[in-house]
Amino acid sequence: MRLMKAEPTDAEAIFGVLQEGRRFLKEQGVDQWQATGAPSREETEASIARGEQYVVRTDEGEIAGVCTIVAHEPDYDVIEGRWKQDGRYLAVHRVATSAAFRRRGVTAVIYGGAEALARECGAKSVRADTHKDNAPMRGVFLKNGFEECGVVRINGGTEERVAYKKVLI
Repeated sequence: MRLMKAEPTDAEAIFGVLQEGRRFLKEQGVDQWQATGAPSREETEASIARGEQYVVRTDEGEIAGVCTIVAHEPDYDVIEGRWKQDGRYLAVHRVATSAAFRRRGVTAVIYGGAEALARECGAKSVRADTHKDNAPMRGVFLKNGFEECGVVRINGGTEERVAYKKVLI
């Protein structure tokens, strides 16, 4: 499996994986992605067009996971806590794994790929956030060497998220 930029023809499959992720969060009792309908089909297509949408593709060509990677997240400009390192970073958002590939290392491919992209562009770290009740994702962050940095507010300050960062050496 490897992380690669999504193609416009991947849009339907990406949205399907995001829908699976939304259902998984609901089953876990996490209201992340439930109320707003985000990430939407339109957001997904726009992310592809901007070159920010990525997929984890198997050797057979199946999409096992998805994410969005951006060079700057405005919601991260203010944190209740401390990022512990300033400078250029990449932010990883909208991570979801296909139900058929859960617990098979997809998120390690996502975050390992994001680290490689960050190094290539001279970024000093990778940042991410999640809902406080999203225990599976919080575990993914810790397993992949991220540390908790505080709380950020997203969607115009209406929602709190726990912020994580991995400093690249």
